[in-house]
Amino acid sequence: MKINMTNVNRIWKDLIFGIGEVSQITGVSARQIRYWEKKGYITPLDKEEAAMRRYGLPDLYQVSLIKHYLDEGFTLSKAAEKAQRAHDKYRKLKTFFKQRVKQVSFDEEDKGLIDLGQVMSPDGKQYHLVGCIRDGKNEFQLRPLTAEPDSKNE
Repeated sequence: MKINMTNVNRIWKDLIFGIGEVSQITGVSARQIRYWEKKGYITPLDKEEAAMRRYGLPDLYQVSLIKHYLDEGFTLSKAAEKAQRAHDKYRKLKTFFKQRVKQVSFDEEDKGLIDLGQVMSPDGKQYHLVGCIRDGKNEFQLRPLTAEPDSKNE
């Protein structure tokens, strides 16, 4: 089964929450969320003052992270800074994987295989860099270009 990532991405982007839902999911009061907006730590999808506040999944993630760091004892400004830094790391990882992951599959032993594309070894030969995952352990393998990762596509 091949998953159409365009559809998956559209579903994630179309997830929209009202301020009450964000409050209920994260445990942060609507009043606190509005305060964080005023401080610039989060931004609703509709920026007009009179509009109903609506938030996307990244906003929900940001609110959850800020709350986590507040619960850890950080000040609000430091919690928001750490949450933004974590979010920036996530975006970098997402960009990396969108550009590098060519195929995800399983071999005959149900070992997960992640084809990370071509790399050049120090001796100048081209290989597939494949991440292998099984039983909670992972490793990288270099496989000759002529050999596609052994797999049964899922």
